[in-house]
Amino acid sequence: MLHLRWRSVICFANSQLLRQSCQLNFANRQKSTINVEQSSTYGFLIPNIDLKEVGAATSIGKRQYQEDRFCYKPFNDGSIFMGIFDGHGGSLAADFTVSKLPSVIENVIDDTTDLKESFEKAFVEVNTELMEYIRRGQESRRYSGTTATVCLITHNIHLHTASVGDTRAILCRNGKAVTLTTDHNPENEKERKRIEQEGGLIVSNSLGEPLVNGRLAMTRSIGDFDLKPYGVTSVPECSYTTIKPAQDSFLILITDGVSFSLPDQEVVDVVLSCSTTQEAANQVIDLAACYGSVDNASAVLLPLGSWGRFAPSGSYVPNRSLFAPRD
Repeated sequence: MLHLRWRSVICFANSQLLRQSCQLNFANRQKSTINVEQSSTYGFLIPNIDLKEVGAATSIGKRQYQEDRFCYKPFNDGSIFMGIFDGHGGSLAADFTVSKLPSVIENVIDDTTDLKESFEKAFVEVNTELMEYIRRGQESRRYSGTTATVCLITHNIHLHTASVGDTRAILCRNGKAVTLTTDHNPENEKERKRIEQEGGLIVSNSLGEPLVNGRLAMTRSIGDFDLKPYGVTSVPECSYTTIKPAQDSFLILITDGVSFSLPDQEVVDVVLSCSTTQEAANQVIDLAACYGSVDNASAVLLPLGSWGRFAPSGSYVPNRSLFAPRD
């Protein structure tokens, strides 16, 4: 009985301490509220992630049309959804996917830390719905397709990622880039083997870029229905990461208009040098253009618990010539 009484006193004291710390200027940069219930459960301070702090930027580049799309929203269960989509062959597939995929994911997920099966079901379902939509009156746009990279954060600490194509999700941990996604293209041996086993051909264009059946630079996508019989799948590759608030500064989603010009670590370095997420998103897009990107380029940035902690003492200074090739 005495042991239980002391446990109650300790729990009450911890709860009071957390409530007194319920609002703080985290890392002297971002005002965060502490989630008392989750902090008590996991044994360390867990700040609430606030979508109001998201920074986002996009540029059409030198393309005729803007085919990048992105979104971020809270789900009804309190989890946070972010997604980025890079369309090709017109914007139909990207427009359809950004409008449908979030709600489909919300409907199929359950309260588990392993959402791989739910993500796969949602991606395939949206792909099937897009196919039916095209058959009902958009047949001329049957070559439209899109990448899709989505992140779902549950309980402010569980980070689930699913991706098809070459849009990326990057986590900044201790000031270093942790890439959460894989580029799905014919240069990936595993992806190449699947395409070839399904009867597809890898044909390089005049620039030496390998393409599926001489047409598509990626091996997974939503849409691209002429290539689905040849192994271009809509099944995403999924990953899971535990967010560490004392080490993780931000999560950023980017399209290949950024990754073509900037290595992931350079993206992180640029963001760390900025004071706000919006400034950081703008800087990433601007620097990608400076380094030669002519494609649509987009970035969506979500600050995490250690936002500002690993900031350099001065502003970001590029360490390579604007005319030098990227790594």
